[in-house]
Amino acid sequence: MTSLISAINQEDCRRGLGAFWNDACSMQNTSHGMAIAMPLLLADGWQSVVFLEEEMPGIVTLRDRGKISSTLSIHGLNRDNNSLRATLATAMRDFGVLEDEKGFYKRLSLPVDAKDIHLFGCFLSSVSHLAWLEQKEVVPQTTSWTRVARAIQSSRIKLEENIRYTTPHQTIAVELSAVGEHQSALFQTFDQRNRVNQHLELWAHRMKTISDAHGDKVLTALVYNEEARPDTSILNLAGSLCSLVCPSDRDDEIQGLLRSVA
Repeated sequence: MTSLISAINQEDCRRGLGAFWNDACSMQNTSHGMAIAMPLLLADGWQSVVFLEEEMPGIVTLRDRGKISSTLSIHGLNRDNNSLRATLATAMRDFGVLEDEKGFYKRLSLPVDAKDIHLFGCFLSSVSHLAWLEQKEVVPQTTSWTRVARAIQSSRIKLEENIRYTTPHQTIAVELSAVGEHQSALFQTFDQRNRVNQHLELWAHRMKTISDAHGDKVLTALVYNEEARPDTSILNLAGSLCSLVCPSDRDDEIQGLLRSVA
């Protein structure tokens, strides 16, 4: 152990961790405030995203916009289960987090302490892992991800997962890419049945950033759960920024986009 410690330069380690944080942490303005993607992983492998929104003068709110509740539901967990309810209550008390119809949240006074943002992200990460630790009580439905992946596979186009696309200011990982010889179709899927508007809006802007950087080489698509009911204004916005925005049961539209890159 002594030789190992002596071989590690603390300042190099500190700089390396700092560089990792700077590379992995990204921020993007939304219509209500700011979205912050942090180097904290959720159980599904995606980054923990915190939404910072102004509630009133001098007061801001950290929110997950329903992401974690949707994740638990998608993986078949029953929020009425006594064990899960007790575990969530303990975590919420320990982290000082509340919950309303919009999801988990925490109110902060200005100026915001970055430590509070980090701890809220840690809360989201830890609670998301209940999707794997708790006993499942319902069978999850076919996800939007599965529908799109099957469509790509049936089209015999090369399927790539979690490709990171470079843009001038950040690198964005996209769930599914159908990689053709001259063009690729990029798909981001959403299985939230409620509060899908915020996620569609955020990813519409992300996809626009990718298409601006890569031009005609990419087509972009957002596919959401067929039971979700996004606002018309959000669908119009996303449709103006992406090649395709549709529910996951529109196989014909998904296949139409795939034919463009075949």
